[in-house]
This record gives sequence, C-alpha cells and structure tokens, in this order.
Amino acid sequence: MQIKNICFKYYFIKIFLITLLITSLLSAVVFFYRYNARKENLVNLYSEQLELRHTEVEFHLSNVVSDLNILSEFEVFRNFINFEDVLSFKSVEQIFKLICTERQSYDQIRFIDKTGMEVIRINYNNGNPVIVPEKNLQFKGDRYYFEDTFELEKGEVFFSPLDLNIENGLIEKPEKPMIRIGIPVFDDRMMKQGIILVNYFGHNIIDVVSRPYKNSISSFFLLNNNSFWLYSQNPDRNWAFMYEEKNNENFKKEYPEIWEQILSKPSGILEASRSIYIFTTISPLHQHIKTSTGSSSAYSKSEMLDPDDYFWKLAVSLSPKVLQDLRRMVAADLLPLLIGIFIAGILISLILSRLWFVQKLSEIRTKKSLAEKELLLREIHHRVKNSLSLVSSFIGLYRNENDEESNDAFYNALQQKIETISLVHTYLYQSNDIENINLKNYLKELLENTLNNLAVSDGNISLQLDIQDLNLPAKSAIAIGLIISELSINSLKHAFPDNKTGVISVKISHTELNYTIVYQDDGIGLPKDFIIGNSKSLGMILIESLTEQLSGNLKISTGRNGYFTFEFPVHIQ
Repeated sequence: MQIKNICFKYYFIKIFLITLLITSLLSAVVFFYRYNARKENLVNLYSEQLELRHTEVEFHLSNVVSDLNILSEFEVFRNFINFEDVLSFKSVEQIFKLICTERQSYDQIRFIDKTGMEVIRINYNNGNPVIVPEKNLQFKGDRYYFEDTFELEKGEVFFSPLDLNIENGLIEKPEKPMIRIGIPVFDDRMMKQGIILVNYFGHNIIDVVSRPYKNSISSFFLLNNNSFWLYSQNPDRNWAFMYEEKNNENFKKEYPEIWEQILSKPSGILEASRSIYIFTTISPLHQHIKTSTGSSSAYSKSEMLDPDDYFWKLAVSLSPKVLQDLRRMVAADLLPLLIGIFIAGILISLILSRLWFVQKLSEIRTKKSLAEKELLLREIHHRVKNSLSLVSSFIGLYRNENDEESNDAFYNALQQKIETISLVHTYLYQSNDIENINLKNYLKELLENTLNNLAVSDGNISLQLDIQDLNLPAKSAIAIGLIISELSINSLKHAFPDNKTGVISVKISHTELNYTIVYQDDGIGLPKDFIIGNSKSLGMILIESLTEQLSGNLKISTGRNGYFTFEFPVHIQ
C-alpha cells in the first residue's frame, strides 16, 4: 500500500507540474493580452484628450483674433480713427472695457497710435477692469510687439511668443504667462494709424493643458518650439528660458532622442525610457498671422519668424509607475480567474494522475501476467522436450534389445523425427522469444545431429549451408525441419553407397512473397523416372504432406546432382 501511495504521489506531482506549466503559460498569454488591451485603451483615451485640448486651445486663440477684428471694425472706432471724434473716443473706451469685462481673458486692451503712444488702455485690474487715465498712458514705440505689429499689412495678425509678463524690466511676480496679440489699424484712406493690442492671459492655455483627467497621475506638459517647458508638474522647470540662470534647462537636454522623435512629426505615440509618450502639435499661426522671436527684455529687438517655426508640443507621458499600476490592476482583475485555473489544475491533476496510475497499474499487472504465462510456457516446452528425449531414449533401448535388423530403419526414422521436434522445444525453452525459431541455427544443429546419429564417418559427408537469418513460428519451423530431416536421412541411406564421400547442401532464401528452399546432394542422384506422387516411401509421403501443410509447392530435378526445390508463401509466419 505504501508503494502504491508513493507511485500515486509521483504521478500526481508529475502531472501537476505539467498542468502548472501549461496553466502558467496560458495565464501569461491572457495577462499580456489583457494588459496590452488596457494599455491600448489608455493610450487611445489620452490621445483623445490631447486632441480635445488641442482643439480647445486653438478655439481660445481664434476667439482673440475674432475680438481684434470686431474691435477694429466697430463704427465708433472707425469714426474715431477717421475723424478723431471725442464722443466716439469715449464710446471706444467703453467698448474696450466691456470686452475686457466680458471675456476675462485680457490683462490689457490697448490702442497705440502710429507714434507708439498709448491712446486707450484698459487694465483688467484683477477682475475689475478700469480705463487708464491719459496722464498714466505710456510710450511703447520702442517695444518689439509694437514694432512687429505695426509693420504688418491689413488683415495680418501678430502673435508674440508665450512667455512671462515683464513690468519695469523685471518678470512680474507671481508669474503671469502672456501672449501679446495685435493687428494694425488703417483709416478709410488705407493709411496706417496704429495698432490694437491685447495682452492675452496665457494661463487660459495653461489651464486647458493642466486640467486633471479622471484623477490621473499621468502628467500633461506643454513645450515651446525650443523644447522649453511652458507647463509641467514640476514648477521649477517651467519658463526656464526667461531666467538667465536656468536657460539651459529644457526637454531636449534631458531627453534628446525623444525630442527628436517628437519634433519629427505633428503627432504620434512612442515608447522610450520605459514610458509612453503621446503628443500633438499646436500651430496657432494660420494664414495672415505673423510672429517674432520676442524678447525677455523690455526694449530688446526681435526678429520675425516663419509661421511654421511657431508651435507648441502638447504631450502626456505614461510613466513607468503608471504602467506598473496598470499591470497591477490587470493582475488584480485576473486573480480570481488565476485562482480558479490553479484549483482546476489541481483537480485535473488528481483525475489524470488517478487514471494514469490505474493504467500503469493495469500495465504492470498485465506484464506480470504475461511474464507468468511466458514462464509457464517455457516450463511446458522444457517438459515436452524432456518427455520427447525420454521417448527417444526408450526407443533406443528397445532397438538395442531387439536384434532384428529389419526394424532398425523404422526405429532410426522414428527416433530422428522425435529429436527433430524435441530440438524445436529446446530452442524455444532457451530463447528469449518463446514463439519463433531461428531457422539457420536450428537446421544447422539438426543436420549435425542427424549425421552423428546415423554414425557417418568423420569427414565422409560434409554440410554446405547457405541459409539467411530468418525467424519462423515453431509450427512452420518443425515442418521445415521434418522435411530437411527426411531428405538428409534419405541422402545418407541411398546417395553415398560404400562409404563414399559427399556433400549435402541446403540453401534457403526469401523475397517479399516467398521462401525458397533448395536441398541437394552430390551422390548418385534420383532415378530419371522418379515421381514423388508415385513413391510408396513413408518419408516421401511425409514430405509431400508437409509441403501442402505449408501451402507450398515442390519441384524435383532427377538424375545425378538432382535437387529438391520448395517454395512457401511468406505468410506462413
């Protein structure tokens, strides 16, 4: 019982390990499929968010351009430009103030005349817009935004870079992101009279970029065309280009390869540094919109830029931590399934190991039974062989006690047949194969025994055997052995009179269909009129009968050096 338990445990462990391996591989495939699906879904959601924010930013900026065009075309403003009407001037101030109040997007709205002097300025004043008195208006003719805007043609719009507001030569605190957007103003004679300029709150853009998405910890960020952060979750990195001590801190320096890929196309998805970056390009400058390099100094000059060089890169990064959390979520979702698979694996292992154990036990019992039957069959062959040897000895004793020479031939023939059969059982008993006989070894020993039993002088008769290495069933081997035995006895009795020397040859070959046996001696030969069917010899009758038993046919060549040819079908096995 203990051995059976050990065997059962062995089969269980073996099957369980195989089952565990298969289920582990299956679980890994399911996990990575679910993880990749979730990751792809997450990437798609963030891509949609980027496009929504992209559209929203462009919508805000298009509203600014629309406001500037509306202001420049108001009838009262046209009257003021063309006729310098005081009443119209007051109305224009009120319209500018109303726009500033309603929009809440402009820190300042100004009309600056062609000399560079502020004529109208509305300050947002923390949500309480005010009209700046004439005595507080300033000269701005030396500022880059005035010069760059005033150079434009009718219908063109100027966008300054998105940077921080500067007051009195210093960056305003707290930091105030700003874009200065302006258009030139022409009178009815198409004479340039000045510019309308708004200081657009850049935080409107920053708020769109930084708006949380479903409590996500993934970080959106905004880069300018020189890879400086305009917004990121790390405030110390933002607006570095505005500060001399930080003007070399940019995205390109930290992630040069990623920046090159982001810069190379308008939008896309890339995996790098164990993170996923999703990005798009915001290009606010359309036809008739111009821009310049701007300046971090109040009075520095700027240079006009090609509109294609003015863009922002809006991006979001799915950090290694985000992806790790995603893997944990997928693993948590799959945990019940994995537990179920594990339990199913144990049950399957128990069932299969039980079935395997029962099968193996049955095989062992079958092998044991076959071994016992084989042992029993060997014992039977051994006893049959001994019994036949005993019968042969009794015949020998009886022949020695009986002096009648007429009976010698009968006793010799009978004894030879019994020994022929006994020899087969000897081979079966001694061989590992208890059903088949090696024909070559069997016939060699049989013929040698025949020569010895018939007291042939040494060297008088020799054997010449050419037998292929064949294994035949015992029944067929006995029939062939009896045929060869009868023929050899006949040769020894009649072919070599007066102790003549001679050769007995046996050749056995086979094809895919037949076995061929050729028996021949070089004695005096058969009579030319010999016909086996007419022979009354018991031996010849036996040969003919055994040939029919093997479903074979016999051909006889008579005369000197005559021979017997037997053909048997291969299926006798």
